[in-house]
Amino acid sequence: MSIYIDRYRNKLKEIVEYGGSLNETSIRRSFIDLVNDFAKDKNLLLVEELSFVTTKGNTVYPDGTLRDRFRFTLGYYEAKDPKDNLEEEIEDKKSKNYPFTNAIFENSIEAALFQNNKRVMSISMKDDRLLLKMLEAFVNFERDEIKEFHRAIIEFKSEIPKLSQWCKEEIEIAKKSNLKFKEGVLLLRSQLRREINPEFLVEDIHEIIVQHILTNRLFKAIFSETDFHSENNIAHQIDDVVKTFFTKEKKKEFDDKNKHIYAALERTAKLINDHHEKQDFLKTLYEEFYKSYNPKEADKLGVVYTPNEIVNFMIKATDELLSKHFNTGIAEKNVKILDPATGTGTFIADIIDYIPPNKLEHKYLHEMFANEIGILPYYVANLI
Repeated sequence: MSIYIDRYRNKLKEIVEYGGSLNETSIRRSFIDLVNDFAKDKNLLLVEELSFVTTKGNTVYPDGTLRDRFRFTLGYYEAKDPKDNLEEEIEDKKSKNYPFTNAIFENSIEAALFQNNKRVMSISMKDDRLLLKMLEAFVNFERDEIKEFHRAIIEFKSEIPKLSQWCKEEIEIAKKSNLKFKEGVLLLRSQLRREINPEFLVEDIHEIIVQHILTNRLFKAIFSETDFHSENNIAHQIDDVVKTFFTKEKKKEFDDKNKHIYAALERTAKLINDHHEKQDFLKTLYEEFYKSYNPKEADKLGVVYTPNEIVNFMIKATDELLSKHFNTGIAEKNVKILDPATGTGTFIADIIDYIPPNKLEHKYLHEMFANEIGILPYYVANLI
């Protein structure tokens, strides 16, 4: 780890040599690189300039926000100039409701670490040993609910094969003796052939039912306000088939096998208020689920959603090319948007956000098209 600190110090020397001074921006970039060197082994990333709405309702913009792959925030970072009084700057941030759950303040001379709203370290930035200790404490910090969630994810992934096998065994029993189930499967297959994929087989319907049972509770927990499973015609039909064999007794038996896992995931989902963060959470959870449920198929289909940052870049670049070469744009009439393998709907959702509100209705109703043949990503795309 000392190599990372050496690299950071060499970078600061280079900035002074070429720039003549250490301003906040140059310090921030160098320190963020240092933190990310420590954070990468934990699959964390310190991201610059993300806004944060405080408990008092005001918006602040930390210089850095430490996040995991589920977009959960684990810490904050604030840079100051060497000439700034760090203690005064800290008090100023407190007055603005800046989060102190896990936060580093530094000005290249001294640094302070706060955790659970208490100062746990104040160090000289020249002390390698203390700097190392502070950085490790910062990237290793987890709030109790996040720690519980990460444990639940590990359990969830390990339990999915067992739970799916239990569901498949119940379906085998229903196939032999449950007429309503068999009729429902054939009816559902006809509907899915019409609306999603004309090549669906009965065996595919059985797989869809298993996936529906395993994820139904999670979808409802993440988007608790939605009536998706009662209003969407396909989800409603799948639910009707499930009810032909998944009785209250069977549901209780299923819930008893994994209720602590789902409960932990649900509790974490309820902490997410921003709709866009819910989308990211659901897509990442879907990715984790599918890789555990069917790793071979996940590898074949490339079940990894495109990060929003890349999607946003591609949308803006396409808009610029349309303007440059065709004198039009994504939001203009007669520019049709087609996403034939939409997956979890990332591109379509971000295009909807990108198009000005006054042009969105026409575009949405007449010039946006998307299709997905996998039932789980289809669910996710509908929900987001």
